[in-house]
Amino acid sequence: MGASVVPLPARIRSNFKLAIILLFGVIALVAILPFAIYRFATGNVEAGMVDAAILACIAAGVIYAWRGGDVARAGIVVMVTSTVGCLAIGVLFGLPGLLWMYPILLANFLMVDRLKAFLIAVLAMLFIVVKDGLFASMQQEMMFVASASVTILFSLVFASRTESQRLTLESLAAHDTLTGAQNRLAMERALGLVTQGRREDDPGAGLAILDLDHFKRVNDGFGHEAGDHVLSEFVVLVRRHIRRGDSLFRYGGEEFVLMLPGVDASSLSRIAEVVRSGVESDLRHERHHVTVSIGTAMLSPGEDWQSWLGRADAALYRAKRGGRNRVECAAAPAPAVAT
Repeated sequence: MGASVVPLPARIRSNFKLAIILLFGVIALVAILPFAIYRFATGNVEAGMVDAAILACIAAGVIYAWRGGDVARAGIVVMVTSTVGCLAIGVLFGLPGLLWMYPILLANFLMVDRLKAFLIAVLAMLFIVVKDGLFASMQQEMMFVASASVTILFSLVFASRTESQRLTLESLAAHDTLTGAQNRLAMERALGLVTQGRREDDPGAGLAILDLDHFKRVNDGFGHEAGDHVLSEFVVLVRRHIRRGDSLFRYGGEEFVLMLPGVDASSLSRIAEVVRSGVESDLRHERHHVTVSIGTAMLSPGEDWQSWLGRADAALYRAKRGGRNRVECAAAPAPAVAT
């Protein structure tokens, strides 16, 4: 089976820098292409070639990112190309060409990490300072360098605040406020990415649905505040027994989903049993012991996340029917019959 590609809209929603690179590419095309056409039409071939080279390099970086390449690398290509191109236009046209530096400086801080954007901004300013003939007077040069420096500092602060707020909002949107586990929306997105991008030769991925046994007794006997405390302690305990790369989601109520990348069926069962045993021995409220039933399923080639989750849920149902406080593993789905 060939590699599946994650749809572009989903990648844009989940990758801020990719969205900025694609937006910058569209803006660059709209802003630079008319100038390139005009310069070729009026015989200014040298400037037209510079514009065409800038567009070609930016387009290459954008297409590379669009087709699933390394977004960080694409951002560096676009940043270096646009900055060097702006300086080249400045050499040809002086101050009018350098005026493009202001939006480019801001865009650089949004496309790549702040250190790289700051370093190339400093290098650009050094070039402008040491290069003769860019400005009509020393006063004009000083005013440009001062205003560009303010733009760099503003962009640095703006990018830092934007990144901090974006991470905060993403965390709030993706996590359950009570337990700190990721929420159902984050779960659906994560499972979709795993199943859509999976290849035949990828390492296995496992899924476990965990449901606290007789949890209603805790709420009814001790109150919902006690139930909330048990749920929070349950998440802490589960995280203690899983690996760093595993993901825990609150599916709803007292039901949680655990996604384990890079496991085989044996490892999946072993980890699930470790979690079950840990809950049985360590999770309690007052004198009431809390246990968990777990259903697991390995991801099969070509399977969508709904089917994968459904098989784990069916295994959980068998664990409940079998007496609770146990782990049940789902069988692989039957192969489709060709008609």
